[in-house]
Amino acid sequence: MTALNETKRGNFRAAIVITREGAGIATNQERVTWMSSRRGRFEALSLGIHAVRSSRVLILDDDQVLDQGLASELNEIEGDAIFVPERSLNRNLVGRFMDLKRAGVENLARKAPNPAIPAVPRCYDAPTALRALARVGEAELRAISQHEDSVLYFEVARLADKVGWAHHRILNLDPPLGEFLKKSFDYGLSQSRAIRSPSVTAEHQQLLRAIDRGRLENWGAEGLYPGLLADMVKGTPYLLGLMAGRLSSVELNS
Repeated sequence: MTALNETKRGNFRAAIVITREGAGIATNQERVTWMSSRRGRFEALSLGIHAVRSSRVLILDDDQVLDQGLASELNEIEGDAIFVPERSLNRNLVGRFMDLKRAGVENLARKAPNPAIPAVPRCYDAPTALRALARVGEAELRAISQHEDSVLYFEVARLADKVGWAHHRILNLDPPLGEFLKKSFDYGLSQSRAIRSPSVTAEHQQLLRAIDRGRLENWGAEGLYPGLLADMVKGTPYLLGLMAGRLSSVELNS
């Protein structure tokens, strides 16, 4: 499901695209319009961006809100793609672990932006985002349900390389531990299916694999940085999800 919020604060005019089913706390944004999509997050993202009539688009999940002052700051930043730091809103156990992870991958992205690093831009020049989405087939939109934001950035980076960074943040309402572990399993399952899907192009499959490899390569780049705690907590259910996806693929092909 996608929500579009056309908002004007100061001189900043943008559409906020909220993906994932459910209203969450993101409904505190004014004039949210919901549009149904039953085919997954990537198609919901595409649906929202295609409905944009403004020059920029800010992409949120339904469990995220804007830091005070972010919208005004985005008006001052030049770039086709703008990174926005993320932090936990509720600071529960998962949020504290994830904040360590977020800080680590953001540091990597500041050094050398790369779609394979799980820290990607949240704000785009809308026409550039539309041209990037035109490079993704409809079948892929349905097949890729995780890391769709990385695939979008992968295609944007082929068209434009001017990036910027915001100082203000996007705030996440992080889930309790049990829900976090279940989501990790689901992420692994979806990732495994996408990597093996004939609908996903070889270069997008390569990107998805690079994201997984990066979890290990980040250790070498950053050393034993505290964000590894988040990967260690989510690693077991994620790997189980990957294995379940492989087993289901074998059964379908047998």
